[in-house]
Amino acid sequence: MQQDAPRTTLRPEIRRVLDNLRGRIRRYVLIEGLSVLIVLAAALFWFGIVADVIHFDIRKLELPAWFRLGYLIVGVGALLAVLVMWVLPPLVRRLRRRSLALLLEKRFPTLSDRLITAVEFGETSQASGDLGGAMLEKTLDSAARDVEQLNLATVFDPGPLRRWATAAVILLASVVVFGVTNASAMHRWANAYLLQQDDYWEPYRRSAMSVKVVAQPGERIREFDENFEYRHPRGADLYILAEVPEGKDVPDRVELQYRSYGNTGSSRGSVGMSAQGDGEFRHVLARVIDEHQLWVSGGDFINRQPFRIVIVDPPRLDQILLDCEYPAYTGMNAFADKERPVQGTQISLPLETKFTFRAIANKRLRRVHLRSDHVDLTFGYAGPDTDELEGQMTIRGTDDQAERVVPLPSSTVASFLSPENDRFEIPMQLTASALEALAAGGDGPTLPVPLPSDSQLQIYLEDEDDVYSTDPALVTINGILDQPPVVDTQLRGVSTTITRLASIPIEGRITDDYGISDVHFGFRVDDQTEFTPRPIARKPRGNKEYRLAESEDDLVERFSVLPLELKVDQRLALTVFAEDGDRLNGPHKSHGPVYSFRIVTPEELLARLYDKELNLRLRFEQIISEVRDVREDLLQHRQRYVDESSLRESTPADAEARRQQAELLRQLQIAMQASAERNLHMVRKNHTETRAVQEAFAEIRAEMVNNRVDTASILNRIDYGITAPLEQINSEDFPGVDGDLGLFRLANERESDPTEAIDDAVAHLDTMLVRMEQVLNEMRRRETFNELVKTLQSMMERQARIQAETEKEQERKLFDLLN
Repeated sequence: MQQDAPRTTLRPEIRRVLDNLRGRIRRYVLIEGLSVLIVLAAALFWFGIVADVIHFDIRKLELPAWFRLGYLIVGVGALLAVLVMWVLPPLVRRLRRRSLALLLEKRFPTLSDRLITAVEFGETSQASGDLGGAMLEKTLDSAARDVEQLNLATVFDPGPLRRWATAAVILLASVVVFGVTNASAMHRWANAYLLQQDDYWEPYRRSAMSVKVVAQPGERIREFDENFEYRHPRGADLYILAEVPEGKDVPDRVELQYRSYGNTGSSRGSVGMSAQGDGEFRHVLARVIDEHQLWVSGGDFINRQPFRIVIVDPPRLDQILLDCEYPAYTGMNAFADKERPVQGTQISLPLETKFTFRAIANKRLRRVHLRSDHVDLTFGYAGPDTDELEGQMTIRGTDDQAERVVPLPSSTVASFLSPENDRFEIPMQLTASALEALAAGGDGPTLPVPLPSDSQLQIYLEDEDDVYSTDPALVTINGILDQPPVVDTQLRGVSTTITRLASIPIEGRITDDYGISDVHFGFRVDDQTEFTPRPIARKPRGNKEYRLAESEDDLVERFSVLPLELKVDQRLALTVFAEDGDRLNGPHKSHGPVYSFRIVTPEELLARLYDKELNLRLRFEQIISEVRDVREDLLQHRQRYVDESSLRESTPADAEARRQQAELLRQLQIAMQASAERNLHMVRKNHTETRAVQEAFAEIRAEMVNNRVDTASILNRIDYGITAPLEQINSEDFPGVDGDLGLFRLANERESDPTEAIDDAVAHLDTMLVRMEQVLNEMRRRETFNELVKTLQSMMERQARIQAETEKEQERKLFDLLN
């Protein structure tokens, strides 16, 4: 309390002036601080507006969130800093009277420290009665009078305040005017910086686009997901579609910018999109194998967040297996592989085979689409976010039948798909009656799925990434039609003329794909059109290969003509029929060559056989003549070689004589080599022809036996007089001569003495010629009898012709009398 008493002595005038100065100081600082705040806030506003406009004009995007957040933090921090450091301290700081007095003393030197003295002594405790009290009072009165005359406005410099205030007013006015005239920009600034909205430009864009992907196959429109991602099959073309919504401006040009990320690094690029119509733009990125980021810009639009193309493997079938159940008649279930892998794009199965079509994919599947010419199957999950199964079978019959769609029960679809959803199996049947089975199906699905022969299946897959297979898996299932048996037969021991007692031997082999169930003869007489069946002696037992044979010793099947009781000059046609065991689409029948025969008398047949024998004898005589020529040629060259041996041993002294000698020896060598080659060729030809003569006589013998015109003497003559000696000639004599002539040729090549080889060859030829003469004599021994038979046959034929001409002449005369 004692310290406050002296303050009451401070003159009111001084106190009033100091309080006025304190108020002026605070108003100055407040106005200046507020001006600075306004200038800073307006500057920040215009910086934000300009930065946003420039950024949008360049990139057509909102400012990044980090920039806007930094702008807000820096701006608020700067304003708070000005407020705290510039405005608030002078306002809250205590201004003491002594400080104010010193400020006035400094500004007004005429006060001569009286003001500060008055303040200091007015605030201290002094006795008024002292000697100094009068002087103090006088000083205080003088100071009070002087301060009342002071102009406090001169204490302050108005320049800085005026500049800040002017700037603040101008900037504040610009912001207000801008806000009034462009409220949308003011609203956009508030949304961008104050509310921190990422899409603050969206309501003010004149252009907008909806970016999608056109997925193949089928031109399916696919949206990007909530993460702006689209999963694209590796290596497929990427079709980008940009559509302008209704009510938005259609830009003149739309640009697609992209960045790809591959194993070798990233790359950038841009390309203009092609206008496809009103408000639609497209572009194709070919064979995309790397991940991409995409930006689509047009007008004032560009996507804020890049669209991301994620590359995934397209669904494909790694393996296809057919678990087969073959038709029972084929017998394949016992030995053939039931599980058949599909190698390539084709596989062949016997018709009427039931099989399970099993396919293994490289990833989990959502849906499967199987297409063929007459039936389609679609099955899988009903949607991407559901476990509900659905499917349908689309049946397309012939042209006059409408398409029919049959839903598949969920239980059936569940049986198709595996629990892991990476494989599926479908029961099918390859059948010749597939179209009839499909047409006869009711309201339910036709299972197993009937397929006609040579059906091509196209399999499209859709996986859990919503990716379709770019190309279908192709499988062609060819039907192996059970072909009729192949009958390969030929006659043995008969010709086209036979007797009524003949037994016709037929040899041959019959083959079939899966087995032969029946073999029989078929014959017809004269003008009959249908073959009459006759069973054979030994039946087949379902073999794939069957040989005609009455027994293991007799490898032919014989057809007896006697039961037919045919007459001379009648015609008989004969063949062999075979039938397979296919009872589903068959049975399939076929026959071999049809052999035609004419019935003749035994005499006529013998006459024909005599003609054959006569021709064979003439041919054999020619062979003997050629063998003799070979013998003579060998002897001639041997003699020539011996005659010129003296020339070979002598050595003329004259060079010209030696030259002539060498030339003669060379010509001799050439002649000897030519003789060896020529005679070796001739002997081999004669050997072949002699073997043919032997076989021809064997055929004559067989034809006699099969036509029942043989006798013991005739057979003995052929067996022991002709075929047996010919067999000895062919198996012993000709090979011996061939070997000797080979040695003759070798001696010539080595330029050694060939006479020994020639002598051996001549000796063998002499032996062979003796045997040939014996065979020829045996052939001639039958000539008289055969000529008699032939003469008798000629007389009978001449008589038959005369009788026919007589009957024809009688008919003519009768016709003339009637007319």
